[in-house]
Amino acid sequence: EAEHRMELVRLANIRYGALQEIEETIAQYETNVEGYLMLTEAVGPEQIAE
Repeated sequence: EAEHRMELVRLANIRYGALQEIEETIAQYETNVEGYLMLTEAVGPEQIAE
């Protein structure tokens, strides 16, 4: 049974590590995307003039 528990601990470490890596990747993409968005929530004089 101790071996089985050790496998569960190892599995949890693998899953948590993968989840953490995915969350970090998503955060990086969200940060990068903000600079490339073409739409804005407000319309300014420049957009009206166009």
